Amino acid sequence: TVLFFGGWMAPFGFLDFIPGAVWFALKFCAILFLYLWFRSTFPRMRADKLMEFAWKILMPVALANIMLTAIIKSLFF
Repeated sequence: TVLFFGGWMAPFGFLDFIPGAVWFALKFCAILFLYLWFRSTFPRMRADKLMEFAWKILMPVALANIMLTAIIKSLFF
């Protein structure tokens, strides 16, 4: 809340009459609600399945992305 959502400041100027502590509490509750909602909605992935996905799918895609970017950059720019 403090780092990314302005902490105790109002999001719009015309809402400055609401105290800062109320804004902070509202923003904190909204973030907490979203966090708990996502945690309860999506299934928990096992660590071994997550690592398998990272090594077998994400790593080749990332390397292909680097290669493709290098080829396009060297040919056209």
